Amino acid sequence: MLTAQDQELRKGKITSTRIAMIAGLSKYGGPIDAYQEILGISPEKETTVDMQRGHYLEDACLHWYRDQYGVAITPGKTAVHPQFECFAATPDGIAENGSKKIVIEAKSPREASHWGEANTDDIPDYHVCQVAWEMACLDMSKAHVVAYVNHEFRCYEIERDKDLENQLIEIAHTFWQKHIQSKTPPEADASKSYADFLARTFAKHNDNLIAADNEATAWAMEYFKNRKQREAYEEREEKAKNHLKKLIGDNYGMRGDGFTVVWREVKGQKSIAWQEIATKLGVTQDMIHEHTCLGKAHRRFNATLLEEIMP
Repeated sequence: MLTAQDQELRKGKITSTRIAMIAGLSKYGGPIDAYQEILGISPEKETTVDMQRGHYLEDACLHWYRDQYGVAITPGKTAVHPQFECFAATPDGIAENGSKKIVIEAKSPREASHWGEANTDDIPDYHVCQVAWEMACLDMSKAHVVAYVNHEFRCYEIERDKDLENQLIEIAHTFWQKHIQSKTPPEADASKSYADFLARTFAKHNDNLIAADNEATAWAMEYFKNRKQREAYEEREEKAKNHLKKLIGDNYGMRGDGFTVVWREVKGQKSIAWQEIATKLGVTQDMIHEHTCLGKAHRRFNATLLEEIMP
C-alpha cells in the first residue's frame, strides 16, 4: 500500500510500472498511459478485480516468505535512483538478513501459464522489467518475486542484470526527453487508451476541413486498405458460417478433427414496454421531457474514399 509520502515522491517520475508501459511490456497500459500518469493528466482509474486480488494477497505472500525463509521484511519505501532523479521505484518490501538486503515483490496472477517452476527466474517479462528497475533504483543485486500461482506460494530469484538495466535506462531517458520534457504525446498506437486520450484531448471540433499533407494521406490510405481487407475477411467468414449452418441443419452441431461447431437455440430476452406502461399511467409529454437527459457528447470518426461516393 502506497503511503502519502510514497505517492508524493512518485509524482512526475518514471516508476517500475511505468517503465514497463514505456518499454511495451505491460498488459496494464502502454506509452500513452505512462505519459499521462507522469504528467498527472490520467483519468481516474476504477478498481479492477486484479487490483483487489493483488491488494488482499500481498500481505499473505509476504507473510509466507517471512515464515519460509525466516528473515525480517520491512515495508518498501519509494526510492529515487541514485543518479537520475526522474526515476523511482517502490518495492513491496525489503528482506533483511544481516547486511544482506533483497528486493521483494508480491504477485498474485490470475493465470499460471507464463510462470515457471519455483526457485527459478522464469517469470513474465513485465515483472522482470519491474524488478530490474527496482534493483536499479535501490542499488541492490537481487530480487525475490513471491507469487501465489496455481493455488500455491512460489519464490522466484532474479539477479541484477546490468545490460537489461542499461537498456531500460536508455529507453527511459529517450522517453523523458522526447515526450515528458516537451509534453509531446507518444506516437499513436492501436490501444483503447490512446483512443480515449484523443477523445478527451480533442473533445470539441470547429468547422474547418483541413488539407491532408503527405503523412495524413499515407495514414488514410493505410486505413482504407485495412478496412477493405477486414470487410473481405468478414464476408468470407460469414460465407463459411452459413455453409456450416446449412450442413448442421436441424442438428445441435458437429464435431471434427480438432474442432467443434454448434448452432444452438437461444431463448428470446424479455423486454418491458415502458412507453405503453407510461401511457396507461397517464404520464404526460411534459413529465417525460422533465426527466429526459442527454448522454455525454462524443465525436464519431468517419472516412470515405472518393470512389465510394462517386457514380
